[in-house]
Amino acid sequence: MAPSGRAMPSHLPEPGAQVERYTVLFEVARGGMAVVYAARRTGIGGFDKVVALKLMSPAMVTERRYVDMFLDEARIAARIDHPNVVQVFEVGEHEQLPFLVMEFVQGVAFTDVLRATPPPPLAIRAAILAGAARGLHAAHETLGADGAPLGLVHRDVSPHNVLVGFDGRVKVADFGIAAARGRITHTASGELKGKMSYLAPEQITRERTTDRRADVWSLGVMTWETFALRRLFAGDDDAQRMFAVLRAPIPDLREIDPEVPVEIAEITARALSRDVDARLATAEELAAALEGAAMRLGGANVASWMGARFEEKTIAIRARLDATPSAPEEGDATIVATPASWPSPELEATRTDPEVARPPARRAPIVAGVLGLVMLAAIALWRIAATPESEPVVRPVAAAPGEVPAPSIEAAPLAPPPPAVAPAAVAVSQPEPEPLPTSRPRPRERARDRARRAEPETRAPQATSEPTPRRDLLPNPF
Repeated sequence: MAPSGRAMPSHLPEPGAQVERYTVLFEVARGGMAVVYAARRTGIGGFDKVVALKLMSPAMVTERRYVDMFLDEARIAARIDHPNVVQVFEVGEHEQLPFLVMEFVQGVAFTDVLRATPPPPLAIRAAILAGAARGLHAAHETLGADGAPLGLVHRDVSPHNVLVGFDGRVKVADFGIAAARGRITHTASGELKGKMSYLAPEQITRERTTDRRADVWSLGVMTWETFALRRLFAGDDDAQRMFAVLRAPIPDLREIDPEVPVEIAEITARALSRDVDARLATAEELAAALEGAAMRLGGANVASWMGARFEEKTIAIRARLDATPSAPEEGDATIVATPASWPSPELEATRTDPEVARPPARRAPIVAGVLGLVMLAAIALWRIAATPESEPVVRPVAAAPGEVPAPSIEAAPLAPPPPAVAPAAVAVSQPEPEPLPTSRPRPRERARDRARRAEPETRAPQATSEPTPRRDLLPNPF
């Protein structure tokens, strides 16, 4: 039973479904605890707003602790009001599933930016990191309803939880395991939360109370890796990574890349001090140093770089957002529409409108075909009654050419991110789908097809767009 005493909800909404005042558009990301959708809210006067809708997974609702964690995230994130933090607008419940309504970021996770080939210029990297540091500092400074500091610590700062919009805006996301005054849930004794490679030493050893400087360390790891383009604390498992965090030497950034400005190397080293009292005290200090370095590197137009690098994904996402789904009726075919101008089916627009599946222009030929079949059947019956059994019988065609119903094809689900769910990591390369059949081949066409298959197959080379770098094919660890 669910914590409320009611039966556990059985399913998540499909595209086109209504979740309270929001229409589900498509799935964005899926994790162990929740699923994030793009959704639309419309209203009078042409009001139209796209949001990120985060619903708790049905299996998680059975555990009171997980429900409380989900609600903690809503309460904490809603207190933060800063342009570099993903906003939370609303919390509610739909068919016993708690949900959050959040800002929808049209962009990618910082991990995708780091995978770019060639990598972004140093100034762009510095500017993005500065935005993340500004957002973290705002979170650290957040006050409760009583006006007292919440003492908020994100505890899961990593490239996966920093979103970069196609418009250049940088957003810190996912406060699901953040520590703060007034939380319902608390970390159990001996339990570690966060990604091991980005945990501060004091989070592992528990030798002192964790404060905002743990996030500064995590941001320092991100900064080091962003400019070195390699992992700082690598290992085959968490035990090796834990040892590296506690004991492994930290190379100077300029030893890895002499092009890295001195001030960035120095501020990063201060953020990565294992002595908490010697570490940078605030993320704001790191932000100021990174912004200054970006200016001295010639300035950074993140929006321009993102627009050029992710132009195809920008077009695909906007096209998908413009396609408003409707709940499919029973028996309707679902067709994935991939315009020929798109370089790849990264984000197919799913249409369930019966008018798309059955074009109006073909209704007249269908009626004529049915009438013709009736006439053929009548002639056939007359021939059977008037001729010997040995005479061939005329048999009507089973279906008119072109009337074979298209098979139901669901849009390829987006690849899930690492354990924590990021609100807007929405562009993932998928295999090119096979074209949908539109009609049955006629006998002569089938004969020509067999003849062609008997000949050696030759294909003209096809132009391909630049593929998105994949983690398993590139030395880049991101």
